[in-house]
Amino acid sequence: MKALLLFFSAILVFYGHSQNKIYDSVLQNYKYRTEGFTALLLKGGAASNLNVDTENKTDGASVSINPGLEYYFVKSTDRKLITTNAVLQPQFSFRSQKGNLNYPDEKYSIATFRATYQTTVKTYTGLRFFEKGLAFQSSGASEKLKYADSLTNKQRNSNVSFQFTVGFGKGRLENVTDAQMAYFILNDLQNQKLLTRQFSSSDMQGLAKTITNINNTRLFDFRRRRKFELQQIDSFLQQSNLTEKYNIDYFTTLTDNWYYAFNPYRVHGKQQYIKLQPGVGTLNQSTSRKLMNTSSLYKTNVSSYGGQLILGIDDKRAINLKRQFNKGVSLTTSYNYTNSETVSDGNMIGMSKGHNTFSRLEGYLEWGFFPGTRTNVFVTLYNQFLYGYGNNDVGNFTNLSFIGNYFISYNTRLFVNAGLGASISSSNNLASNTQLNNSFSFGIEHFFR
Repeated sequence: MKALLLFFSAILVFYGHSQNKIYDSVLQNYKYRTEGFTALLLKGGAASNLNVDTENKTDGASVSINPGLEYYFVKSTDRKLITTNAVLQPQFSFRSQKGNLNYPDEKYSIATFRATYQTTVKTYTGLRFFEKGLAFQSSGASEKLKYADSLTNKQRNSNVSFQFTVGFGKGRLENVTDAQMAYFILNDLQNQKLLTRQFSSSDMQGLAKTITNINNTRLFDFRRRRKFELQQIDSFLQQSNLTEKYNIDYFTTLTDNWYYAFNPYRVHGKQQYIKLQPGVGTLNQSTSRKLMNTSSLYKTNVSSYGGQLILGIDDKRAINLKRQFNKGVSLTTSYNYTNSETVSDGNMIGMSKGHNTFSRLEGYLEWGFFPGTRTNVFVTLYNQFLYGYGNNDVGNFTNLSFIGNYFISYNTRLFVNAGLGASISSSNNLASNTQLNNSFSFGIEHFFR
């Protein structure tokens, strides 16, 4: 009898493992297709940073407040993938640094504003694609720097830049978030014994497509939208013969999963690409300096032209329904030409022209964990090696970061970011320098869909 029970237990364990493998396959092969999805993200938070410069024996701390508004649009068909992103980001920062004989104490405050717009169009023939894009950025800043020796600097600057992209590649990163959501709903209902049968991979695939259609249907009345969403999911479950009768457990389980689970972008796939990105930019800067009763005003105008060539590979793997592993590497070679003019109190005091060429090798490893519909965690190890050809500038930056999200209500979530980094730099003109820094930020964000 005992042997018979062990035999049947082994069969159940094997069956459950096989079922999970099938569900993992649905997740990995899901293709998100939409004629247009739009979301608006409003967020706000605060951040702190502690910096220790071991070479110059200085240390400092800073705090910043970071509200923001972000617009996102995607159109995904078998033939085209169009993504558009726009960001409005003001920031207010305050910093205090304790120095030494060579680096005096200083207090620093800055208010910045940044507006960016970026659109990319990928046209596919099978897995090969042609890419074109446009990026625009405008930013401004007003800052005040006060030293212990009574020197005060006030600076204002504005910057505008345009960048164009043209490139080729192979492969596609597919958004698989809705397939993950379908599994969480079905699995929770199954665990609560609220389904009439074991759900299948085709059920998971069908519910994922239903969720995609729901998210791409725009209803401006908030109450009507909620009713519509739940009605569509319930209708699918009924038509698939997964449910026959209603009770309060069915309703609460369904609404709990849906209202607290607008999950972030999760992808699966691999792509290789080569891009050429020419661009132009302008910078206008005004600086006033005051020492005791003496003051001066400087104005600088800088125009720049250049471009960069990028070769890269991204490999993003939805290993299973709860684990993600991403990795990638890219090599960027950039050339930049600048023309600068500086005027002081109406008199031209400086003109300069120059150019620089550098290469940047970047790589990352990222681990994601999705324990349930509400929570996701990412840990990323990033490294950048930089080489400047003019002065043999060499730099290396390594950063380990942690990002956690937790939903608290419909489309609203809390986030926590923490990071630890180290950088080493040297050149023909400067001695080597080592810096360590850590950062921490938290906040709240809300999506309007």
